Amino acid sequence: MNSHLPLVSIVVLTYNSIDYILETLDSIKKQDYPKELFEIIVIPNNCCDKTKEISIEHGAKILDIDIKTKTKGDVLNYVFDYYKEDDSFDTYVIFDADNILDSTAIHPESYELVEKLLKSLNMTMSDIGTDKLVNE
Repeated sequence: MNSHLPLVSIVVLTYNSIDYILETLDSIKKQDYPKELFEIIVIPNNCCDKTKEISIEHGAKILDIDIKTKTKGDVLNYVFDYYKEDDSFDTYVIFDADNILDSTAIHPESYELVEKLLKSLNMTMSDIGTDKLVNE
């Protein structure tokens, strides 16, 4: 039934986010998108608190950064490089740890709408330069 929908990797960038990471993770879990078609990855960048442990306890996977980073841009470059090598997901979206998502932020109809628009133009995701959609 959902085979036409993309597999989505939801990436959460975080730095010492213990005060709000649970609310963010809960809002992601409440997405109106098939649960079997997305995963949650938390990237704890130089965290000194328990953000990583709390994220794991609440079902998120962790992507540890194994390079020195100074800026959010460094972290984003790491994420982009990671997903260039990982083709297990069709698309990914990136959020900050303090983003609270509406339940329709990642919605099947959004993807279908983009596909229909491209089809009407005789195009595919690949034709617009990438089959990976990036949002922040």
